[in-house]
Amino acid sequence: MTQAVDHQISCVAADWRAPMHWVAVATPSDTLDLAFVTRAIRANVAGTIKVDLYTGGSVTMNFAAGETRSVRATRVYAAGTTATGIEVMA
Repeated sequence: MTQAVDHQISCVAADWRAPMHWVAVATPSDTLDLAFVTRAIRANVAGTIKVDLYTGGSVTMNFAAGETRSVRATRVYAAGTTATGIEVMA
C-alpha cells in the first residue's frame, strides 16, 4: 500500500452503492493486511487474486484484464495471486 488511511478500517459499513473515495495499488503480501478494508478490487492484467475476506476465510478469484469486483477484503496474498496491476478501492 502506498499510504494508510486510518478512518477506513473503522468505516467498514459504508454504503456499498456510494462512489469509491480511495484507490491504492496493492502490494500482495502473505503476512501484511491492507491498510483498509476494500469495497472493490481491480486487476489490470488477467489472473488469479487470493484474498482474505472481511467476514472470514480466504478465496482465490479469477479476474479478466480490467475487471473490477465488489469484494470486502483485508489482505491480498502474494502466493496464489498471478494477476498484476491490482488496485484496491474503498
